[in-house]
Amino acid sequence: MSVVTVYKSINQYYKRNSSTIWLLGIVFLGVVLRLYGIWNIPFTDDELSVESRLHYQSFRELIQLGVLCEGHPAGVQVFVWLWTKCFGFSEIAIRFPFLILGIAIIPLSYQIGKQWFNANVGLFIAAYFTTSQYIIFHSVVARPYVVGLFFSLLMIRYWSLLIFEQKYTLKNMVIMGLSAALCAYTHQFSMFFAFLLGVAGLAMAEKKHIWKYILACLFALVLYLPHLPILLKQMQLGGVG
Repeated sequence: MSVVTVYKSINQYYKRNSSTIWLLGIVFLGVVLRLYGIWNIPFTDDELSVESRLHYQSFRELIQLGVLCEGHPAGVQVFVWLWTKCFGFSEIAIRFPFLILGIAIIPLSYQIGKQWFNANVGLFIAAYFTTSQYIIFHSVVARPYVVGLFFSLLMIRYWSLLIFEQKYTLKNMVIMGLSAALCAYTHQFSMFFAFLLGVAGLAMAEKKHIWKYILACLFALVLYLPHLPILLKQMQLGGVG
């Protein structure tokens, strides 16, 4: 095989897969930026607050003493409680799931940009999510913000499949409803975002599919109902001070 033939083959492969190649490079950069120095970062005060509310033997104690005492939804605290039972309480162990989600939002943001506009826009958005200092920081600390961002993006992805592409498959409806509920379990801001996006979908969904969209929203509501007593109790705490 001649050099010219090899060059043409590589060039053709690049033209067919250029977006994927660039995305892989962007994701790799995102991994490097998030891993750089992570072993030398001690727990922040907020992370110490999370860690201090993990040492309970029962789920009931966790909710009563570790969740109801402060204003965040129970989702992240419950997950970290279960996670540490398997992997321990070190900084890396507790932060690892947040790091994975901080990386996963890069290709997810690309998919949304490509879905709404085109592949070039998707790559630009992915590059922003890769290099934003704000997003990098929240990708390496055990706080609910990158989790809320991930589930918000996941909801947008499947909400778009329903609203824009009319792909009302059971899978898309379930994942949209599940991601909306997980937004609510993660943080009040992501819950409010999910609510606004859900209401917008009611106005934008085609009439012939509106009942399917409502079913997806009702699925999210049903999933959130067990947390409603916690929300009502936390609302009685008032604001800071």
